[in-house]
Amino acid sequence: MRSTLLLAALFVTTSAAQAADFGFSTLIRMGNPGIDWELGSGAAALAPSVTSSLSSYWNSGASRQFQITYNRPTNNVELRLWTNSGSSSTALNFTPSGTPNPIDAIWTLPASSFFVKAVTGANVWTGITLSSMTLSGVSGALNVISPMLQTSLQAGSSLFQPTQTVTQTGDVVFRGDSNGSWRLAGYVTMNYFGLGGLGHQDRLTFGLTALSAAAPTPEPSTGLMLAAGVAFGLWWRKRQ
Repeated sequence: MRSTLLLAALFVTTSAAQAADFGFSTLIRMGNPGIDWELGSGAAALAPSVTSSLSSYWNSGASRQFQITYNRPTNNVELRLWTNSGSSSTALNFTPSGTPNPIDAIWTLPASSFFVKAVTGANVWTGITLSSMTLSGVSGALNVISPMLQTSLQAGSSLFQPTQTVTQTGDVVFRGDSNGSWRLAGYVTMNYFGLGGLGHQDRLTFGLTALSAAAPTPEPSTGLMLAAGVAFGLWWRKRQ
């Protein structure tokens, strides 16, 4: 009987309520001047809310550093991309809709939404690589629950071959730093032949969706059930 009471108490203490998800999407597309960078507000949809054109294509095989930073105190997402030489950078800023979850909220980068994609067409072959990816805090350390299983993602598509999309093999789960902020950084490399013009648009793509949920908090009914269970356990013990 005692063991049954203990199991019941453990069960009710794990029941919890979570706030609705808060999140944003990031999409970077190279190959169509005018809509090269996109930041979206939807949790899963990648519809653009902010767009910008890259000043020019970089050389095939060249790598550029990128950063995606979420700053919770200002509720701002910054997407920053450096030049080939690394001497200067440009950025897009976006404010997600909704109210951010608490500082100790748990963030998830779903594996299926964390991707790179290569598309081919007539007389075109393309490739894209994200490499040396790191996840860090902005003003302190992160509490990483499920780390990135891959720090490099690569997709390539040969002549007349179908689109290739490569995703992370597992969700990335963490709590932000002391301010609830975080940063994903790495390098993006394009390899292409014949890339350019509207006929060859949307050839190289990478993106991710970030979702956060408030840390579980006991429901009021959970506390009442736990108190009742403890009281009953004490009463039963006195009868033994």
